[in-house]
Amino acid sequence: MPHAIDLTGYGSTYLTKLAQESIVPARQINGVWYFETSILLAHVQGWVTTREASELTDYTIQHIRWLARQGLVRAHKIHGEWLIQRASLLAYCARRGRLSEAGHRVAQDISGDKG
Repeated sequence: MPHAIDLTGYGSTYLTKLAQESIVPARQINGVWYFETSILLAHVQGWVTTREASELTDYTIQHIRWLARQGLVRAHKIHGEWLIQRASLLAYCARRGRLSEAGHRVAQDISGDKG
């Protein structure tokens, strides 16, 4: 995990939470969490896993994957994991009125609109 801390600037507690809650795929070996560097960096740079994308919207993980495959949201597949660009997903869902409460909060944070 020291490499992940240096790479992201995140603390070990937050990185552990990301791993334990499967927000960012990781493996634990002998009590140490190991992250795929490209996926962890993508998370830091505004890309989310399908699980996170599902929590931000009213869509299932399967539908998020479909959106990615159809090119309806900006996405990349890295080591078998779809990563969705958060801003692209929020824009797509806002046009369709499909943001969850969490999605609305994130969209407000991004736009700076607190109202």
